[in-house]
Amino acid sequence: AARIVHVGRACMFAQLGAPAMNFLPAELLGDAVRLAGGQLIPLPSTRHGGPAITLGIRPEHVTLHPGGLPLQVELVEPLGSETLVHGRMADGTPLLLKLPGAMPVADQVAVAITPGEMHLFDRATGRRLDE
Repeated sequence: AARIVHVGRACMFAQLGAPAMNFLPAELLGDAVRLAGGQLIPLPSTRHGGPAITLGIRPEHVTLHPGGLPLQVELVEPLGSETLVHGRMADGTPLLLKLPGAMPVADQVAVAITPGEMHLFDRATGRRLDE
């Protein structure tokens, strides 16, 4: 059965759901987000807010993508119809992927974050930035 999970107005509510949302330290540049490791992710529209943000992304909205962000794989959990991949980004930030089906064995993969599925939070207050 399909599950609908809404993101609340604050980071703590976005942690609901299983597996929980990934939270990555980032900087808001208006039309893009710069992750702590320096990688840029374009935004679908210009956003306003303080420069220090937390990017929230659900594990099912992170995909394998050649030429994407490097991820060091730490643990792969095959669950039959899906696979959970636990890894660390270049700056050491943990990242969890929920992939359909099986994943090829690899120590490092490249991933992409779906821009339209990102949630941005003010790092100081934890409040979600309005879209």
